[in-house]
Amino acid sequence: MTVRAVGLVLVRGAKGFGGLPPAVPCGGAIYWRAPPFGQNKWLCHKVGRGSGRVKGVGARDQFARQQPRDVAWAARPLLMSPNQGSAHAPPNPPWKELGGKPDQAGGFALVYYSDNLSRLPVRFVTKPGDNKADPNLETLTFGLFSTCNRSLRSSAVTRGYPYLFFITRRGATRVLSGYYHVRWYTEGVFRGMKDFALAADEARFLDPPIEVNDVDRQCGTRLRKWFRSYRLLSPDECVTLLKFVRRRPDATAAYLSEMDRLEHLNQHYGGSRYISWKQSDKFSWRFAGAYLKTISASSSKDRVLNASPTNTWKCQNCGSRIRNKALLKRCPDCGELGSLRAVKG
Repeated sequence: MTVRAVGLVLVRGAKGFGGLPPAVPCGGAIYWRAPPFGQNKWLCHKVGRGSGRVKGVGARDQFARQQPRDVAWAARPLLMSPNQGSAHAPPNPPWKELGGKPDQAGGFALVYYSDNLSRLPVRFVTKPGDNKADPNLETLTFGLFSTCNRSLRSSAVTRGYPYLFFITRRGATRVLSGYYHVRWYTEGVFRGMKDFALAADEARFLDPPIEVNDVDRQCGTRLRKWFRSYRLLSPDECVTLLKFVRRRPDATAAYLSEMDRLEHLNQHYGGSRYISWKQSDKFSWRFAGAYLKTISASSSKDRVLNASPTNTWKCQNCGSRIRNKALLKRCPDCGELGSLRAVKG
């Protein structure tokens, strides 16, 4: 199956909020307040959280019940086609085979931010001042567009570990939402700083996701033990988790549809699909071409940090100051790669 964005499903009876595009089914209440940095006009919150917020009239629940029946469930994991119709996709250069020994195929459990405006644990598309790009299901990549988890990506390449199991928080508990089987890698924008991008040839994401307590009980893992960013998984653990996830229907198409819905919210209320990135294009292999270049980190003195104490970055090329919590690989104003540096005070 070729990875592609899926058209939105308009649920019968669902009504949008005032000013919301009618093709976008509502999934939460929207209210106005002074937005944090980088989020120009709006901030959304999930229905029913706290007092003084507008509540839905049943459309959210109807959407939650209806959506799984509108998804064409796949019997096998979502597979990446050989080149995705683009010269930028693997196995074309600069992508290289990850390698590694099949009997030593370990992996990682990694934590990502999921969107609290969505019934599904998709990446945090609407996070104010810090729109998230990973896991990037549109291209089945990790770390191609963002700077998150640089040490994990480096470790995966060094060890030849192909499995990424995605963990996120939903309510008061963590859940397992899906996995990647990584087959390719390439150097990222910041060459010489162990910056790698990973690309998968196989993925599966779940609806509903599974609480980590249930995963541990059935798989003998220890995912419920707290870890901040990621933890290593043994080859035996990966085999067990893989069988566990593959027994469940593949909801990746629903995740893609939901991310498109959230991007429409960003576009309508903030002017761009990814507001702090000033990006109106969808993620795709065509769009990825601009990111498949590297620059040299001239020395340790020029080491690029992923965080800024002021949440502000200055472009060394055009001089623009950019507000975003995490480092962006590309300047939103001039498009220069690797040009942003933290403003420390």
